[in-house]
Amino acid sequence: MHGALRVAAALAACALLACSTGATYAQFAASAPKPPEGQGRIFVYLTDVSEAPAFWPILTVDGEVLGELRTGTFFYVDRPAGVHQFGVGVKKSLGAFGNQGATDPVFIGVGPGTTSYLQVFVTAPPGMVMVQLQAEDAANGMRDLSSLHYVPPTPPP
Repeated sequence: MHGALRVAAALAACALLACSTGATYAQFAASAPKPPEGQGRIFVYLTDVSEAPAFWPILTVDGEVLGELRTGTFFYVDRPAGVHQFGVGVKKSLGAFGNQGATDPVFIGVGPGTTSYLQVFVTAPPGMVMVQLQAEDAANGMRDLSSLHYVPPTPPP
């Protein structure tokens, strides 16, 4: 039991560390550059409500690895107008998480100067970790981002 408490404390510390770094959304929005001409912005985020806060999924867009998304954070990608495929890369070493389940890709569209939102969910059924991707409307996306911190994606290990 003592070991389990140590693991729980370490996971909580990881979650707090992720949340305590980076600008808040309000700070980010006040100084963020606009998307380049002809491009739209896609915000990608993982709230701090996660069954596995120490698991940071590897995200991809159009087959390109973006990096890991920390719990309680967001980042953005600017892409040309059109539809873009987001996916989840498989981590090579999952340690205590067991196996990583497959994630269906999600297609997000943007127009020039528009904004779209993609929420990432992490669940932990017995013996594995699952990542789900979900397009969000602007109202939900803005609400969710208001409590998160901007942290660019971390290169995967």
